[in-house]
Amino acid sequence: MSIHTSLANSKAVMFGMGFGILFMAFFGALWAVTGIIGLQGWDTLMY
Repeated sequence: MSIHTSLANSKAVMFGMGFGILFMAFFGALWAVTGIIGLQGWDTLMY
């Protein structure tokens, strides 16, 4: 494997990891907001 090939692979790996982290952060926040909104009003059912 040449240096150029490993450099290209590492760039692709870093891009993929960065995209995956942003993807998880965005959809994790969306999931959390959806859960928080879905639980609004449940405190009145407890009493």
